[in-house]
Amino acid sequence: MAYHFDYEKFLPQALYEAITEVRATRPWVVEEEAAARRRRPQLAPDGKLAILAADHPARHNSGLGSDPIRLGNRHEFLARILRMMVSPECDGLMATPDVFDELFIVSHLVRRAGGPSFLDDKVLVGCMQRGGLLNAVWEMEDRFTAYTAYELSRLRFDAGKMMIRLDFNDPGTAKTLEYCGNAINELRRANITPFLEPLPVKKVDGVYKTDTSTEGLLKFLGVAAGLGEGSARTWLKVPYVENFGLAAKATTMPMLVLGGDRGGDPYPVLREIEQAMNAAPNARGALVGRFVLYPGDEDPLAVLGVVNDIVHGRQSLEQARDNMASRRDSLMDVLANFKL
Repeated sequence: MAYHFDYEKFLPQALYEAITEVRATRPWVVEEEAAARRRRPQLAPDGKLAILAADHPARHNSGLGSDPIRLGNRHEFLARILRMMVSPECDGLMATPDVFDELFIVSHLVRRAGGPSFLDDKVLVGCMQRGGLLNAVWEMEDRFTAYTAYELSRLRFDAGKMMIRLDFNDPGTAKTLEYCGNAINELRRANITPFLEPLPVKKVDGVYKTDTSTEGLLKFLGVAAGLGEGSARTWLKVPYVENFGLAAKATTMPMLVLGGDRGGDPYPVLREIEQAMNAAPNARGALVGRFVLYPGDEDPLAVLGVVNDIVHGRQSLEQARDNMASRRDSLMDVLANFKL
């Protein structure tokens, strides 16, 4: 029998609607929650990270499979994010300001009702750049339109994320290289970790697709490693390629494997994460998005648990899958228990 994640049961309508009420009447609670949050003393205590990515809608990218607006249901989108954020198996989240504001508000409401903050000890990675809208003529000139290094520092975030897509035929790539180099410098000066995504792309039928060739990734990793006035703090987030071990030799920087833009069956991507972790010593985890948020007929929390077991437990995919059933439906009442 197929599993069904009931997002309205997990994030009750009353709690979801309360987010807007707080936005309208008490918006300052966002800053209060950010100030009260307990931070990790170290970004990656065991040198590895399993982080959720939820920045897609802010780049005009709300599609999932054949549904062009699936991620546009904010109630479901937020519930699926919270489903994993309440779990100790989630190291943290990379998202845009609107998403984090909603999480800070929910954290405030839960704490006010007597519960613990689910943001304590999480790695918060603020998305800095969403200007390169999907399929826009200026897509390669990916301007910084979200978090600034100043605001990430003020809100006590742990890292800032940016992306460079490489297209030698579009001058917007050069501008984005400059934007990202400047952002890395600003983050370093604020003692915040840069998360840099170097993504080689190619245009196919007018649409940019990730170039998954080993050579393309290896060469672009060399470019990314040299960006900015220093590299000691920088982590890279990279796509999986067939000869991942060879491509990874281009740098000593720690790398997180991308989950890609697929929803539905999560197992092909989970296999790629497993293979990457076994192929390169500087593969230090995964930054996972839609295939975990919307894993077809599976509980998002159970899929995240598999990622955690592969990354932190160094388990095989087969070993990690054996633990999935025990995670389904766990913590389903963690938000519903609190009365507003």
